[in-house]
Amino acid sequence: MWLVELSSSHINLTPSNSPSTHPHPRIPIHASPSTHPHHLPPHPSPSRKCTSSSPSSPSSPSALALHLRVLLPPTPSLLTPSLLPPSTTASLTTQGHVYTAPLGASSTFDFRNVSAGSYLLDVVGSTHVFAPLRVDITKGDGEGSEVVKAWGTWRGNEWENKGEVVEVGVWGREGRVVEVKAVGVKQYLTERTGFSPLSILKNPMILMAGVAMLMMFGMPKLMENMDPETRAEFEERQKSSPMNGLLNGQAAQGGAASFDAAAWLAGAPSKKQGVEKGVTR
Repeated sequence: MWLVELSSSHINLTPSNSPSTHPHPRIPIHASPSTHPHHLPPHPSPSRKCTSSSPSSPSSPSALALHLRVLLPPTPSLLTPSLLPPSTTASLTTQGHVYTAPLGASSTFDFRNVSAGSYLLDVVGSTHVFAPLRVDITKGDGEGSEVVKAWGTWRGNEWENKGEVVEVGVWGREGRVVEVKAVGVKQYLTERTGFSPLSILKNPMILMAGVAMLMMFGMPKLMENMDPETRAEFEERQKSSPMNGLLNGQAAQGGAASFDAAAWLAGAPSKKQGVEKGVTR
């Protein structure tokens, strides 16, 4: 059995059962990297470090670790936010990325590790309608100094068309709080209106017929209770009234029965009422 000793330029062969008292033959070898047929690339130096340029990496200088909390306050449309169904979700949408958060036990939505950008904050539920917001997150001078601003927005309008400014609060060390209000209740079915007698009385034709019947049956009662002199004066005025002649089918003097509308529109002279008898001209 032989022992093999490797050095930088020689290989020493030494038997294991004999003392190494005599010089051993050495076989020269050439281990130059340029002439070796199976040369491998050198290993990286220990001083080299791998860095990640991903924006989501905490070590990246451009990454943010902002914690945004969305709070649902009580409104006339939503008196108890804790009664919302668990399927209610919130989303932060920007170009190329979407953050989603489920409804928490305290009626809040938590978005963690939100990067800088301009987002559309929208809360979607099966029972209520919520007002959308525009949320802008910009990096500050130091760590934890991110600037968060929020405005109301409208779907279908330009992104630069901002609405009312929404106050953004501070929560914890790196957190911000913004409120999203419910503006209405979703109605999927329209209730059928039932029959109501008041709807008939609100009809204009029914009201006019009722007034006419009241005048027809109420005027005789009023005439009976009038003073005899006042009653006689009222009857005289009725006889000389043109309206009375029209109602009775008689032509009153200068009334509407003898009026020729076509001749008046054509500009013809009025006919003489009196004709002299026995005179020929």
